[in-house]
Amino acid sequence: MFYEIDQFNPSLSKVCQAGRKVSCQAVLNSVGAHFCGVSWSVWGSSYFGGILLTLVTVPSVDLGYLTVLSYISLFSTVYPVYSVIYQKYVVKQWCPLCLSVQVILVLIVILFFIGGFYNVRLSEVDFSYTWTYAVSVMLTFGVMYILFNLIKKSKIGEFFFYAYQLMKRDSVIFKAMLDKQESNMLPIGNLGITLGNPNGKIHLVKVCNPFCKACAESHRVLEKLLDLNPNLCLQMVFTTTSDINDGRLNVVSHFLCLRSSMSQEELRNALDVWYLSENMTYELFDKLYPVKKECLFKYAEEINEMRIWTEDMKVENTPTFYINGKLVPDIYSIDDIKCNLLD
Repeated sequence: MFYEIDQFNPSLSKVCQAGRKVSCQAVLNSVGAHFCGVSWSVWGSSYFGGILLTLVTVPSVDLGYLTVLSYISLFSTVYPVYSVIYQKYVVKQWCPLCLSVQVILVLIVILFFIGGFYNVRLSEVDFSYTWTYAVSVMLTFGVMYILFNLIKKSKIGEFFFYAYQLMKRDSVIFKAMLDKQESNMLPIGNLGITLGNPNGKIHLVKVCNPFCKACAESHRVLEKLLDLNPNLCLQMVFTTTSDINDGRLNVVSHFLCLRSSMSQEELRNALDVWYLSENMTYELFDKLYPVKKECLFKYAEEINEMRIWTEDMKVENTPTFYINGKLVPDIYSIDDIKCNLLD
């Protein structure tokens, strides 16, 4: 059951693929690995679970119950015979985990034989205990069947999610995905703020909103990326309008004023304060980094050009990223971009 639930587990894989004739997957995925549409793993777990549940619920386990259990165990040896024949002649592969269960079933019968339980005449056996065991098995089966399917789906989902994440962080796949994108980015000139190496081979354009939470989260990652990749040129273009009632206008105008009066390091620190500080307001930011009021109106034309550019590019969400003129597919997060640009 553990293998069926988590067949991608490396520890189980070592046991289940130990040789050319050893393959748990081949056996457990075959037609004969199911009975009435249910995996033998569930039937087996219900068998052992029924025994355990009966031992727990029966007030006192007497000779009668153990005798009934001994005969049930004897009948269950049909399964080991079937399983061994099926693995040897039909699948022609061996499942070590399955064989270990068969060994346990046979050992239980041997123990009952040594204990002399098969010397008791059937006429002397109280088979009323059979109903107790049957109810225990049915209850266990219901629980095991539901849990088995839920956990199996969850594990498969985890595996494919992990594989999906690995695929997104494969630089070869990332480059191939990027190459398939159309080079339709309009000329951007020197709009916005440029950080990093202006002559870098990687031109990353980030379209952002000064009040966008996702933009703030991506800013933290991009700051690290700028320090780690000397070939990166980051250009930040902002979505705003020239409307005086647009709260973004003052912030973006302030950024542009700081751009003209600060070194790149100072500007990066100011942007960190805006994006990474909790409960930051424009009033507080203005006190920390004051600029002349007339400067706020100096960049109206550039702000209008950014608005036109983002509208022409049909930017709907922020942040949106372009690398060397090509739109980064939506499936890639900023962490994925960072991993691929560092590879």
